[in-house]
Amino acid sequence: MPTATFGSFVFTTPAAGQTDFLGELPPIYTPPLPVTLTAFDATAAGRHALRLSWATASETNSVRFEVERSRDGRAFGRVATLAAAGRSSSPRQYQLLDEQLPVGATTLY
Repeated sequence: MPTATFGSFVFTTPAAGQTDFLGELPPIYTPPLPVTLTAFDATAAGRHALRLSWATASETNSVRFEVERSRDGRAFGRVATLAAAGRSSSPRQYQLLDEQLPVGATTLY
């Protein structure tokens, strides 16, 4: 059976057809995402601007939102950085006006 080491733990892949393990797997800590996003919207704001708005239900240790844009969905560039609430258990609203849209772009990501 193939094995892999993770820290001081060794995991063994079960043999073909084996569906159960003996013993317990160690707990693995997965930190929660710092923001619970509840809404996101992008609307035209005139001919050469885009208004982005989003809402969060909660934030835990969030520092900032980095808004990026791409013409092809692969290469992204930063549009702006907005400060986040940091810690919040109540809904928060954010808004950004992007007035530097690329000339001639018909689709943006």
